[in-house]
Amino acid sequence: MIPRIFVAPDCIKWPNCRLDSATLHHLRDVVRLRSGDRIEVVSANRLLTVTLRELDAKSQLLNADVESESVLPDPRNPITLFQCLPKGDKMTDIIRSCTELGVSCFVPVISKRTVSVPDKSVSHSKVARWTATAYSAAAQSHQPRIPEIQPPVDWTTAIRNATPNVRKLIFWEELKSPSLKEVFTNHPIGSDNSPIQIVIGPEGGITPEEYQAAAASGFVGCSLGNTILRVEHAALVAVAQIKYALEGIN
Repeated sequence: MIPRIFVAPDCIKWPNCRLDSATLHHLRDVVRLRSGDRIEVVSANRLLTVTLRELDAKSQLLNADVESESVLPDPRNPITLFQCLPKGDKMTDIIRSCTELGVSCFVPVISKRTVSVPDKSVSHSKVARWTATAYSAAAQSHQPRIPEIQPPVDWTTAIRNATPNVRKLIFWEELKSPSLKEVFTNHPIGSDNSPIQIVIGPEGGITPEEYQAAAASGFVGCSLGNTILRVEHAALVAVAQIKYALEGIN
C-alpha cells in the first residue's frame, strides 16, 4: 500500500515539500522509502500522488514529482465522539481505533464519574499526544483528513455546545432499548451529509442526571445490547454500528 502523509499547504512548493521531524522519521526509518517509490500527500482538501526523488534529512525536504492530483470530497455524515475520559491511557486506544473508522472529531469530556481529571498543563500535553495518535491512525488507514482533537471540557459545557439540529445519540448502559437499528428506523437520518454526534460514558457510566441533561438537549438514548462493554470497546462498537447503518443509506 502506498504510504500517506498529511502536509500543510504552506509547506509545499513542488518539487519540494517540507516535512516535520516525525513524518520524516516515519518515511525514512519506518517505511524506508527509496527513490522511485510513490507517496500520497494530503494537503487541505487535495490528494496528490507523487514519486520520490530524494529525502533530505538535514533540510527535512521531500523532493518528488507530482503524478496526479484530485479534490477530496467532504465527509458524509461526519461523526463527532464525545468521549468521557477513561482511566489510564485508554483514550489513546479509543482515538486510534475510532480514527481508523473515520470519526471526524473527538471531544474529551470530564463527567461526574471521570476518575482522572487532568489540569490545564496535563490537558495540553495529552491533546498533543492524542493528535499525534490521530495523525498516525489516519495515515495508516488512508483517511482523507486528520480528525480534530478538542481540549477536555466538563459535561455541562459539552452538552451545551453540541451542535443543534443534527442527529445526536447517547449510549447509556442503563438502557436495554432502543437499539441503534430501531433509532435509525424510527428516525431516518436521510441520505444527506448531516453530522452525527455521539456520547460514550466513562468506566463508571453516565449518571441519571447527566443522561437527563443530554436528553433535554436533544440527545436520543441508545442501547449497545445486553452486555456491558469496556469503555475502550464501547465507542468502537457504537461507531462501527453507525458506519454499518450508514452504508445502507448512502
